Amino acid sequence: MAATGEILFDLIKRLAEEERITVDEAMCIDLYAAISGDTGCFRYSNVTPKTHIRAAELVASGIDCADINRRLFENKSLERLRAQSAAISNMELFADGKIAVVTFPYALKIALGLSDANLDALVDIPRSLSGVEVALCIRQPLPEGKFRVSCRSNGSYDVAALCRKFDGGGHARAAGCTLTALDIGDAMRRILSAIHFE
Repeated sequence: MAATGEILFDLIKRLAEEERITVDEAMCIDLYAAISGDTGCFRYSNVTPKTHIRAAELVASGIDCADINRRLFENKSLERLRAQSAAISNMELFADGKIAVVTFPYALKIALGLSDANLDALVDIPRSLSGVEVALCIRQPLPEGKFRVSCRSNGSYDVAALCRKFDGGGHARAAGCTLTALDIGDAMRRILSAIHFE
């Protein structure tokens, strides 16, 4: 299934049919948010007709799906916008624009007064650039030489296979790993050297 919320939806629906629980509005809101959140507002390739049917049943219950999606995908704190602005400024392109990389060193995080929570979705910035097949976000959570790498694929490139080379994992379109490197530039060079297009 495309979302954990779909599994919960089926389980809750079955329990409700057996009259073991009562489904209320809060439950429908949470289930819809879980499905929409995990599917990027139904944009990802693993979304199926059943994903939409489950969401439609939740919308039919009377919940405000527009408000839920606005809060999930459009409402951003000033800190998150600062992080995104810095990420755009630090984005670099490689392999004739097929690879886009955002780097976020620890010193930048501290200079902007940001927490790690403000940095968790930065990989979506290079991923959104037209023509990019592989998007990377390399960030340094602490001053030590460990770097978290988030990878996304917009095409057929398997980023899970890439991350497994560095003891990471995930699935073909979204994966991650942690690198030990001298600095963020070294971390970027190591991950880029492992990417090969057919």
